Amino acid sequence: MDDLASRLAHPVQLTTDGLKAYVEAVDEAFGDMVDHRILRKIYDGGATARTGYIKRQNLTLRMSNRRYARSTNAFSKKLENHAHAVSLHFMAYNFVRTHRSLGRGGTPAMAVGLVDRPWTHQGIINLVDSN
Repeated sequence: MDDLASRLAHPVQLTTDGLKAYVEAVDEAFGDMVDHRILRKIYDGGATARTGYIKRQNLTLRMSNRRYARSTNAFSKKLENHAHAVSLHFMAYNFVRTHRSLGRGGTPAMAVGLVDRPWTHQGIINLVDSN
């Protein structure tokens, strides 16, 4: 929690599960820099809790990035390189990859009005190279 808190410049909302150790750790690390919420799963008549969205996001990340596969040679020797790979994945997921669920072949970035057309992988490479 201390490491995460040291990386943030602005207050955030942080959601954790009901583990009691999180309450104290979040308070000590963040103080007033966080709006801490606890997600409590409610099971109704045998139905599962609604964690499907985050589970799907995690599956997409694992399936799209060999760094998360077992027995792979695509591992990161440095944490910094791993963070860059994950960032590139989410950049492509949100700006390049079109999602049928958004209609008209849109991207999540288009759906929230950040861009008016899908980007290309080459466009992201050019953006990274210019910095």
